[in-house]
Amino acid sequence: MSTAALDGAPTGSIRLTSAPYMVRLILSGDLDDSFTRDLMDLVRTAERHTGPIEVDTQAVGFVDSAVIAVFAALDYRQPGRLRFVNTSESVRFLLELIQLGKLIEVVDDAS
Repeated sequence: MSTAALDGAPTGSIRLTSAPYMVRLILSGDLDDSFTRDLMDLVRTAERHTGPIEVDTQAVGFVDSAVIAVFAALDYRQPGRLRFVNTSESVRFLLELIQLGKLIEVVDDAS
């Protein structure tokens, strides 16, 4: 799923991939609050799977706090299932700023 800037150029995307043992949300580009509805839909789909839910933000340039709030709510509902992998500097900064990185596992790569 993606959204477009006023000039029609895509600004970011989110997608869900799954394997038998986990699901992964892959975020890329610049993600503002216009992504929250689509993201919440994908998060609900991810919650139906068993196992960990990974969030790959390697290709994220900007992320709005509303997007991070979706993950905070997920962690509240499903403690211990969520982890951020391949975390971009902008996402890592925001997680540290709001101290969510203390609650959610953040790893440098998906290995």
